[in-house]
Amino acid sequence: MPQPTAESTPIRRQYLDLKRRYSDCILFFRLGDFYETFDADAELHSGEFKFILHGEKLAGSWTLVQMKGRGEKNWLLIKHRDE
Repeated sequence: MPQPTAESTPIRRQYLDLKRRYSDCILFFRLGDFYETFDADAELHSGEFKFILHGEKLAGSWTLVQMKGRGEKNWLLIKHRDE
């Protein structure tokens, strides 16, 4: 796991601290209007990522799919039909 360096920004230090505490999770880190992944997490979720949300406003099964031919940062969020 990467360690913070003297050159690490405060955001990078915060991300690395959270990653140490939740090393078994893929962290989506909010930067402005977007969510980013870093290091090994970015490699794991490239292409297609399935997940379940248990929130008040967003709940159920979802898939995040990278849209081909539209650049590497274009993704489509698909809601699965919950049973």
